[in-house]
Formats: sequence, structure tokens, C-alpha cells
Amino acid sequence: LGATVALGLLIVVALLSYHRLGEMAAAITVLSTGLVALVIQREMNGRQRAEIELLRAQDELEDRVNERTAELNTANVALQAEVMERHRVETELRQAHDELEIRVAERTGALADANEVLQREIIERRRTAEALKNSRTLYHSLVENLPVNIWRTDVAGRFTFVNGHLCSLLGVAPEEALGKSASEFYTTAT
Repeated sequence: LGATVALGLLIVVALLSYHRLGEMAAAITVLSTGLVALVIQREMNGRQRAEIELLRAQDELEDRVNERTAELNTANVALQAEVMERHRVETELRQAHDELEIRVAERTGALADANEVLQREIIERRRTAEALKNSRTLYHSLVENLPVNIWRTDVAGRFTFVNGHLCSLLGVAPEEALGKSASEFYTTAT
């Protein structure tokens, strides 16, 4: 607005000079010069205030940028530490997994070996049990079918086993003879 007024006064001074009103033109020239100086002073003051405000805003912006940069740097350092920690943990986890796989493989091998040994023992025990069964069957067949008296007694002389031939001779069933001594079967007549 001040520049417009000063320009208008300069136009008026030019017109007055043109019409030869010199004194009035000189007075208006002085007045307009003062007004122009006032307007220029106001513009300069406004610009200075604007520049000061702009510098203050720039300083404030730089401070905010510096603060945010510091925050970002701190966050970046924390993230880098977290990434390093994750890598360390992942490496330890991978090593633990690998060690566990090795231990599982070792134990699986040991279990397979133990299982194979147990299978051989089971087969051997079955063979032994079958041989024992066959031996007992043969023994009982021989003891029961031989035409001789066969018996077994405990330390007190009581029968713990009697074969069929002896039972026929004594005239009793095997269950009747067990637990009795030989003297119980003799009579005064024999």
C-alpha cells in the first residue's frame, strides 16, 4: 500500500512540474521523498522482521532435524544391535540344532545296534527255550517210559517225584505217592 501511495505522489509531482507549479512541486517532492523513505523504511523493517523470523524458523527447523537425526541414529544403533543379537541367536540355534541332529543320529545308531543285539538275544533265548523244552520232553518221555523205578526225594526222604513204573509197582497214582516216604508203602508182609 505504501509503495502505491508513493508512486501516486510521484505522478502528482511530475504533473505539477509539467504545469510549472514549481514551489508546490518542490514541496510535494520533499513530501513524497519523505513518504517514499518512510515506505522504504517500513518495507526494510518488515523484511528484517521476516528475515529474523525466517532465520528463527530455519534454526528451529535445523534443531528439529538434528533432534530427529539423533533419534534416528539412536534407533538405527538399537536396530543394528538387535540384528546382531538375532544373528548371534540364530547362529547359536543353528549350532544347537546341528548338535542335536548329531546326537539324535548317534543315539539312533546306538539304539539300532542295541536293538540288533536284543534281537539276536531273543532269537538265542528262543532257541535255548526250544532246546530246553525238547530236552525236558525227552527227559520226561524217558523217565516215564523206561521200565525201571525212578524217583526223587527231599532231605527228609519224602518223594518229590515218582515215575509211572514205580507207581504201578506201589499200586498208587503219582499224586498219592508225592510227599510220602518209601517206608509208608512197605507193609509188614513184604
